[in-house]
Amino acid sequence: MLVFSKTSEQNNLISPNNQRAVYFSENYYVGYVPGGLIELVAADDPSGVMFYTFDPRAPEKQKAFKRNNTCLRCHASGNTRDIPGLLVRSVHADQDGQLALAWGTHLTVPSSPIQERWGGWYVSGTHGDLPHMGNKITKKLEDGEYRYNASHGQNVEDLSDYINTSAYLANTSDIVALMVMEHQIHMHNAFYAARVQYQRSEFLHQALHPGSDSEHSTQMQKLITRRSDEILAGLLFSDHAALPVDGVDGSAAFQKDFLAAAKSSKEGWSLRDFRLQKRLFKYRCSYTIHSKAFSLFPAPIKRRVLVNLRRHLTSAPIPGEPALSARERTRIHAILTETLKGY
Repeated sequence: MLVFSKTSEQNNLISPNNQRAVYFSENYYVGYVPGGLIELVAADDPSGVMFYTFDPRAPEKQKAFKRNNTCLRCHASGNTRDIPGLLVRSVHADQDGQLALAWGTHLTVPSSPIQERWGGWYVSGTHGDLPHMGNKITKKLEDGEYRYNASHGQNVEDLSDYINTSAYLANTSDIVALMVMEHQIHMHNAFYAARVQYQRSEFLHQALHPGSDSEHSTQMQKLITRRSDEILAGLLFSDHAALPVDGVDGSAAFQKDFLAAAKSSKEGWSLRDFRLQKRLFKYRCSYTIHSKAFSLFPAPIKRRVLVNLRRHLTSAPIPGEPALSARERTRIHAILTETLKGY
């Protein structure tokens, strides 16, 4: 995906003509700006989300990934639950990539409507008649006011009319990849916030009551209940904005690569199977349940998540969560039974 707004540590390099490319896998995120540093975020570390930079221009013997805490000025704030985390923003950016802050910004979360997403990003792919904020340059007029064409940049399948993509690994900034990454970031943040809050409560309990059972204290049980319910809601795609009526579609190459990492049942079903009509995935249980971040969960929270998830799928649906058909519940249960240790 390609972002042209100055919303990075390397703002001096980013513009509509020199975009920051973002790549991701299940556990890692990479940012690259031509002429600048390579940024790496690792979401598989027991200590939490870690930020690194790599300078490809450095002398060979000095090339190394280095921890970079300057990222935390944005990536450890109220937008990331006050712990190191990830975020996706949608902004109004001018011809230099500068933000038109007077027009406001949007923090992208699962419930964010398509109409508020991807400002400051290039977006390739189809999405029917529902507009998004991508592919738009906000222009500052002589009177100091900002203007942009709201209908511009919709259903763009070829970015060559907008930019030269030869400096990047792909010639797309895929709408499906953007939506997958946004969901994954939400889950990674929720996973690590729950871990940190559990560890803080455990340390505080032991400081006040050395040697006592912290897990079964009243406060810890409340935290376990609250955080496990939040994680389960995220895994079940609760409060996710509906896709456009006509659905979305994008790069076949991205979808093929994404599905290649699937953990499938013997019937070939997986949590990575796309639907792209009405909702992003065919089965409403997030593939992030297979991630390293989920496996590192405190045992009491993970245990309650899995017990309630199994109950939701096999016997007693949880009130307020998405109503799954019997077929969908059966298939998700089969996938998890065959692919997730401890389920």
